[in-house]
Amino acid sequence: DPGALALLEQLYLERRPLTRIESWYARRSDDLAIWSLQASHELTFNDGLTKFGPQARFMRFRGDDFPSVDMSSIGIAGQHRFGDHVEFKSSIFLNFEDESWRNRPDADEDQDVTLTHDTTLSLIPSDVLRFDLNLARRYADENTYSIVKDVLENDFGLKAIVTPDNATRFAAQAIYSHYSDGNERVWGQVEFAKRFTANPYFWLGARYTAFQFAEVVDNGYWNPERYQSLEASVHFYGPLAERWWFDLQGAAGYGWSEPGEGG
Repeated sequence: DPGALALLEQLYLERRPLTRIESWYARRSDDLAIWSLQASHELTFNDGLTKFGPQARFMRFRGDDFPSVDMSSIGIAGQHRFGDHVEFKSSIFLNFEDESWRNRPDADEDQDVTLTHDTTLSLIPSDVLRFDLNLARRYADENTYSIVKDVLENDFGLKAIVTPDNATRFAAQAIYSHYSDGNERVWGQVEFAKRFTANPYFWLGARYTAFQFAEVVDNGYWNPERYQSLEASVHFYGPLAERWWFDLQGAAGYGWSEPGEGG
């Protein structure tokens, strides 16, 4: 059976050591430019049930009206499947921050060390239903004002995923976030996706997101009192050639906030 042989070859390929190198550049509408370079190496053990490896990342933030930050990070990432119903995965980074104020020559340069992580425990009672319990400690925003002010957020999340078949997916997620400046946020999202073709795979989806902050403050991260958005998404991926895959994703929608404007 050619299909079974292709699946077996894919399973063997997934158990080989995997090295990833990723880079991206973004310029926000407020003229903050962000450049990122990340590398990781993943080893597979225990008949594919365990994955573990080192990772490293460098990020540079530049903007005329923003503090300049260079962030060098080292860490580890791992994943383990406990039988058919429980999975654990975590990514940990130790971040070394070099901070300076280009628009304030009299300001002192600073260096900080910050630990961030993203940890998930998954409960999988069946092929149809999955629950993800998430704990994370992350930077409150990519805005460098919040980085130099050492504002971090601690997330406590729950996600439920329902897949009635391999071409249909429903998901609902809720996150409570506590910020190191004392602020709090409640965040929720529901989404639906439907696959229309296989190999290559073409998905269309819809997503609704809403969140609310306890306080509106000015500590570098965006926090309107309330926010809502509706989006449509597309995901197209599949094999391009032997050992090569392509992956295209996109989304468009409308969001509105209080205080603020819609768009």
